[in-house]
Amino acid sequence: MRSLLALSLVFGLAACDDGGEDTCGGASAEPFPAALNFGAVKRAGQGDPLTDTVPARRTVLVRNGCTAALTVEQVCLVGDARGTFELEGPSPASAARGEEVAVRVTYDADMPVERVDGERPADVAALVIVSNAPDSPLVVPVCARLVGDGEDAEPFDCPAPPELPDPPCGG
Repeated sequence: MRSLLALSLVFGLAACDDGGEDTCGGASAEPFPAALNFGAVKRAGQGDPLTDTVPARRTVLVRNGCTAALTVEQVCLVGDARGTFELEGPSPASAARGEEVAVRVTYDADMPVERVDGERPADVAALVIVSNAPDSPLVVPVCARLVGDGEDAEPFDCPAPPELPDPPCGG
């Protein structure tokens, strides 16, 4: 029992931050959620009151897990063919270790996408966050589907984001 306690104490102390070097190599940008899927959205006053209606809003939080401050330089949407998504933020534009930057995305479509082969495709885009993090730009897939009156609000997968231009947010 004593050896188990001693072993636990040693491993517990090893996991503590000793104030030494930053092993991150700068700031980090960790998104939550990793993909922003609004799901099926209806127009106001249509059917099930538990289904989201347009305009629908969601927030992506970008957490900095490293010692250096995270500074967001640009935020944009890429691949939004119908112009159905809007951005607000980042707020704040920088985050210390353990803090978050928030970007709000609003989905507001007035007409559903035309059906293709019996399916109603989703509106898709990529939220691009350019920062001082080593793995910048951060890309978060964004998708939503406006369904018409009487249509089922069935869940769907959020497709991979479109290819990014270079530079990702137009310079």
